[in-house]
Amino acid sequence: MAKRLLASLGLAFNPFSIAINQGSYYETAATKRIMDMILYGVETRKGLLLLSGEVGVGKSSLLLRLLSRLKGQGVVTALVINSLLDRQELLENICADFGFKLRSGLNTSQLLMVLHSFFLKQFNQGRNCVILVNEAHHLADDVLESLRMLANLETDGVKLVQVVLIAQPELRERLQTRRLRQFASRINIAADLPALNRAETAGYVEFKLAQAGSQIRPSVKAMDLLWKTTTGNTRFVNLLMERCLYAMVARGRDVIDDRVMKAAVADLDKCQGGIGHGAAPGRTMLQGLSGRLGVAALLVLLFAAALSLGMQLDQGRLSGADGLQGHMPSTRQAQARTAEGYILSVDLTRHPETARLKADDLQQIGFDACVLRLDTDQGTFYSVQIGQAQTPEQAQTIRNNYRRHFPDTVYLEHFAQENSARKLTPCTP
Repeated sequence: MAKRLLASLGLAFNPFSIAINQGSYYETAATKRIMDMILYGVETRKGLLLLSGEVGVGKSSLLLRLLSRLKGQGVVTALVINSLLDRQELLENICADFGFKLRSGLNTSQLLMVLHSFFLKQFNQGRNCVILVNEAHHLADDVLESLRMLANLETDGVKLVQVVLIAQPELRERLQTRRLRQFASRINIAADLPALNRAETAGYVEFKLAQAGSQIRPSVKAMDLLWKTTTGNTRFVNLLMERCLYAMVARGRDVIDDRVMKAAVADLDKCQGGIGHGAAPGRTMLQGLSGRLGVAALLVLLFAAALSLGMQLDQGRLSGADGLQGHMPSTRQAQARTAEGYILSVDLTRHPETARLKADDLQQIGFDACVLRLDTDQGTFYSVQIGQAQTPEQAQTIRNNYRRHFPDTVYLEHFAQENSARKLTPCTP
């Protein structure tokens, strides 16, 4: 959100930014209960724990808060953000995030032995180890089995490592199938993060506005419409409230009344294909496509589209597919590709407005961000460019700077002369 707009509303910062801000975390009775439950499970070494929740209810915010609490208690942690990994890649990522280097060529069994030795050493020094896996619903069955094996490691009846899975409800559905019954039986603590209720939604909005130094408060009718439209899904509350701030300025109003809220709902409805009418917002964005393809096919489709953006830059190394077709700026021009270099981008969405809002936020914290358009056989997608680099080292610097703020996967496209063929080169730390 532009600084001029923020200033006109008396806001110190954008209170409804999509970027996670732990300094303005809104705690509810449910988030406190779940946090206490998971911390108890870690402290008592329960092995395998599961936190599930719908799209947009705040799982990533709770994960980062949990990670901070664990580190504050001296727990040794590893965070797996990219869950689209095979068994080998998963174990390598875990080792890297625990901070130790591996000799090349280790197979899966050897990696498990290395981790076992590491956990034993930490245990003998009085430390507990925790592996946190975000977006765990993407994990393949055999990868889940590797995590189960890690969670089973113990000495004298005491678990050496605790594994916390953060996932959408799809994982719970999979755990009810026969092929994953053994994994499901090992989960000792499971919690589901709900959306905000009506009172919590009002409290969340007031809390966020107060944190930004604003005296603005929505009217009762506006809050009723906000609740009816979002059903307490914090991601959509943020999107709608941000549009309300834009609408206030555009309409010359100094309050968020029902007319301002209706304008915001109409704008978001147009961009997102409809989130209102009592539907679960996190599902509605993809319901048309997922209804035709099924959830598993949709994930494959989106992952294939993501890979076509370029190579994934995660944990200091690259993996991915060939270059990008139809990767074009759509809000402001990226620099002309007249020499060899790299374009770094994040996110993948069908909704240009969502990408534009993120690009605006990133510009406010210093990133050279713009929206990029990707035309595929499955339709049009949008990503957010976060910068350009001429060397792999510069690309790593941009990536590392971004990852200090956000946990998203960063994609890299390597391009040569404008008229030459695309080529991909690994970028190492």
